[in-house]
Amino acid sequence: MTAIRFLLFLLLASSLFLEETLSRPGRKKGKPSKNKDKCKGKICPKSKKCSVEYTSEQIQNQLALSPQAGNQGGYLVQTYRSTEEVITEIGNRTAGTHIYYLIDESSPSDLYHLLLSDEVWHFYMGDPVKILELNNNVSGHIVETVLGDDIIAGQNITHVVERNTWFAASRVDGGPCGWSLVGTTVSPGFEFEDFQAGNRTELLSLFPEAELSIISLTLNDE
Repeated sequence: MTAIRFLLFLLLASSLFLEETLSRPGRKKGKPSKNKDKCKGKICPKSKKCSVEYTSEQIQNQLALSPQAGNQGGYLVQTYRSTEEVITEIGNRTAGTHIYYLIDESSPSDLYHLLLSDEVWHFYMGDPVKILELNNNVSGHIVETVLGDDIIAGQNITHVVERNTWFAASRVDGGPCGWSLVGTTVSPGFEFEDFQAGNRTELLSLFPEAELSIISLTLNDE
């Protein structure tokens, strides 16, 4: 017991000595971290450096991506097609499909189109991606969702585009990677016959307030 009391005495004495030393007048205090002050009360901005050192070409080669058909933009590969079938109002369809999809500086957008199935977008890596959904019930006729890994800043790692929705996707300008890798899961599964590319004239008549976006993300009708 005597030894334990002695140890407790030493601990108490050390604590008192440290407290007295730190509170002495004229003691120089360490300078606060500039980064800490800069970020006080807010989220520190991320570094403008890509989180991975891959190039778009490396990803295309590694994942065996090919240019999307019909000049729609981007590169893709189908990685999954369910062997199960479901009955839908438009006929029998596979239960689900999945693709990897890449957009980069040379092909930065997925043009406006419509699917007859719901499509779930998943963010994997690279620069953030904007998903633009046309909707004439909102001001500007566009609902914008940003996919990315910065969920604290309001970015989303997944987003569902419901069937029969005109939409497009575009890489956010100024990103440090120069490319964006996402995936999409379609259910019931994707079939080319359920895909409709956007017609510029038709979309402009339906969503006139989204004129600039439609012109930039559709092919010329002529």
